[in-house]
Parts: sequence; C-alpha cells; structure tokens
Amino acid sequence: AAQGIRLDSTFAANKGRGYLFGTARPYRILDENGLPLPLRELPFVNQEDWGGADQAFFTRLLERNAERHRGAIVSLFHPHLVVQTEAGAALFEHSARTALATGHQPMNFRDLLAFWDARDRAVIRSAAAGADLSVEIAVERADFVLGFPVAADGEIPVEAFLDGQSAPLGQARVGGLDYALVSLPAGEHRLTLRWGAR
Repeated sequence: AAQGIRLDSTFAANKGRGYLFGTARPYRILDENGLPLPLRELPFVNQEDWGGADQAFFTRLLERNAERHRGAIVSLFHPHLVVQTEAGAALFEHSARTALATGHQPMNFRDLLAFWDARDRAVIRSAAAGADLSVEIAVERADFVLGFPVAADGEIPVEAFLDGQSAPLGQARVGGLDYALVSLPAGEHRLTLRWGAR
C-alpha cells in the first residue's frame, strides 16, 4: 500500500484452486493493528493446472459464479509454462471460452479498480412508504444495476419508476435468491419501487 499499489492478487494457494478466502470480490487488507489499508485483495483461483484445475473445475467455477456469486474471477496462466503444452493450451482456451459463454466480462485490474472505486462512492438512501420503496441514488457510471431481493413474504417489485418514468425490471438469481434489477444511468436519481405478490 505504501508503494501506491491499490489492488493485489497474490494472496492465493500456490498449488491449490478455488476461493482461498471464500469470495470472488475484492476485499480490504488489514494492517497489523486490524485496520483497513487502502489496498484491495482479489486472490487468483488457480495457477496453471496445478491443484487439479482441469476443464471440469473451470466449467463448474464459471457456471456457478455466473449463476450464484457474480464475482470477479482471476485465473493465472504463465505464457512460458502450461500453455506451451497442447493440453495446457486446450485448458486455457476452454477456460476463456467458458468465461465468455457464461457472461463473464474480460477486464484488466485498472478497469476493475475503477468500477469498484465508483461502487464505493455511490450514494444510496432508501425509505419505505407503504407498499413503495423510495430510493435516492447517485452513481458516476452508467453500468450499475441495483438488485432488490424478493421479500420474506414472497412479494417482489412489480413496478419501477426512475425519475418519474416507468423503468424496466430485470431478474436475476444470485446465491439462491431471486432479485429484481433496475439499470441506472450515471447521475443523481430517484427510484420508486412498488411491491406486490408474484
């Protein structure tokens, strides 16, 4: 952190695979006093084909991430090692094709950090008013989506109004929960959601 590094990806199992710290989202690293440093960590989930990272592993990892976790997957292949073999090149190709087929967006660390910084700066305030939820939000980017989980009683958002205009509601299932989604343009907005039975 003292050298200006703001995103790191080295806290991972050298010859293991999977989420070493249980997440595919950047998290803050703590100093020796337990205080957060201005540095995020996003561990890689594999290094080469070590630890049993085969095609079945990548298929399962990427499909589950797309269906449940919606995290950022960092996969480490050195150009002078396993990809020099026919099997290694096939594994790399399979992981890349599977990532694209499951909707993962290629991104470098600069772009990921810019997205996460903007996410941290987003301002959201909400208040319930009867069957409505009123949300005031300010976002810097036009690629943000707000997700609203289905209520415990089974009610879901059935209508959305963004700045007084009807807004389309998308759907997603994340971590076994159903969400209603609203895409946001950059800027300051008022969103109203009306809840009702499925």
